Amino acid sequence: MKHLIVHRLKQVAAAEAVTANGQDTLNDSGFTVITQPHGRYVSVGMYTVGGINDALRKGLIPSRSADVIFTPSVTQAQMLFDGMNFRGRLFTLMRNPVERIVSLYHFHLTSHRIEYQSLEEFSKTEAAGQDWMVRTLTGTMSGPINESHLNTAKEILR
Repeated sequence: MKHLIVHRLKQVAAAEAVTANGQDTLNDSGFTVITQPHGRYVSVGMYTVGGINDALRKGLIPSRSADVIFTPSVTQAQMLFDGMNFRGRLFTLMRNPVERIVSLYHFHLTSHRIEYQSLEEFSKTEAAGQDWMVRTLTGTMSGPINESHLNTAKEILR
């Protein structure tokens, strides 16, 4: 999806931190825009809370430097928009949760991040990311979660 939006639709993206291995220019708002073969990116890190805070402090949204933001940190990224002058639209792509855990299991096995264990055993470990989407949407990355977290995640998606 990122490739389609950035490369094919020619939108400037704020996403993960981009290395300057392309041509970089400083735009009128003071943001570095890096042009790479597959698209243009604003040099801010939207995959960490620190990067999002940096984008907020520097005024990423009012600068109109990015056309689209890619981030897994939905709850933190919403603070970039004031709801009046600058409103965001959210869309998400989600994998089937069972397919995601199976894929993660094979990734951990092939990269030797875990000793061999069955898929069932793996699915019960912290590495499997129990309720990962609910945790990501609600910003509750550790500790127990309950039905109120699930309801909050559903409301965010609604």
